[in-house]
Amino acid sequence: MSDPLEPTEPSIEVRRPSLALERATGWLFVGQLVARLGSKLAFLPSTWIFGLLAAAGVTAFAAYQASRPVHRRIRVDPESLRLEDSTAAVETIPLAAIRHAEIAYVGEKPRLRLLSENRAILLELHLHDTEQVASWIRSLGLDRRARELTTHVRIAGLPPMEVGAMFLVGAATYAVGAFVGGLGSLFDLLTLIPLGFANPIWRKRVVVGAEGVEVRSWRGRVFHPFEEVQDVVREGLQVFLVKRDGARVALPFARERRAEGLIADAHWTLQKALLAFREGPDLHALDVLARGERSVTEWLAHLETLARGDYRSAALTQDRLEAAVADPRAEESVRAGAAWLLARQGHDASVRVARDRAAAPRVRVALEAALEENVEVFDEASRGEKQASS
Repeated sequence: MSDPLEPTEPSIEVRRPSLALERATGWLFVGQLVARLGSKLAFLPSTWIFGLLAAAGVTAFAAYQASRPVHRRIRVDPESLRLEDSTAAVETIPLAAIRHAEIAYVGEKPRLRLLSENRAILLELHLHDTEQVASWIRSLGLDRRARELTTHVRIAGLPPMEVGAMFLVGAATYAVGAFVGGLGSLFDLLTLIPLGFANPIWRKRVVVGAEGVEVRSWRGRVFHPFEEVQDVVREGLQVFLVKRDGARVALPFARERRAEGLIADAHWTLQKALLAFREGPDLHALDVLARGERSVTEWLAHLETLARGDYRSAALTQDRLEAAVADPRAEESVRAGAAWLLARQGHDASVRVARDRAAAPRVRVALEAALEENVEVFDEASRGEKQASS
């Protein structure tokens, strides 16, 4: 990424979601409390109703404005992503803050959402096709990290029709609260409960990592390592992981025509990740980092001995350790041991990249513990099956 990258078009549609509708929903709850007080204190109820309806209208308008895409010219340099508007005003997002990519489809067009470490949306790019998605992911360096393919549309991405519905619900709840007051206004709060629960319940994510695929939903997480996957096939509007034992796992993508672009992108991404896993380097020379049957104290002492000894000059170079911690085919304790040494040598960035790219829960936990020097968690996450059961 030595040269700045610019889109082929003069500008591109982007959106900076602020979760405006969630915030608006919060204001509706605040409005309920105000309405209850207003019904008891107001001598002129019509004045209160007018004020509350006006507040609802302002909230809905703000939510609509915040969710509208705008055109920006984008440049990517080695350190940051720069957005320039028609007035030449520049906004900068550090590339280090962009940790994940989430791909969603609204209608036929893909949207690439750039996410922070805690999965907050930093930016949403409205693109034309899968090729543009892949190009931006490569340009931002996100092809070296985990990618999330989502079948839902966040509340912040709801179209204006839903914003209008929110306004009507808000107006109705304010009015009922202002007239009824007291405990009566609590009942119309029930109309807002679906807004709070529908999105988390319906949301499902397929996280494509370096060593496998993790399916996330409100019921929990299921991890499918690539070492157990023979092939990825697409049949119509479904994508299947074909296991080596012949089992077929259907991934939870919406089986409808408007999701066809997402399904095509999922199939392409999974095939590419599986091929990269199979063509990875052979790092068995670093099996010396493996924990084996050692206790965590013995293992860490062994790692420190290796780091200080002659073996380091032969194999434990920074490049080899970085390759080991990122290799999805390496044994889990080898990756954890490499991460521990890198973190102690001050190379935290390499471990963070490997952690973000990992889809296996145990590997993520072990790498995070290595960064934080949390020996107890590191011990638990790096135990073998026999050690864990003992």
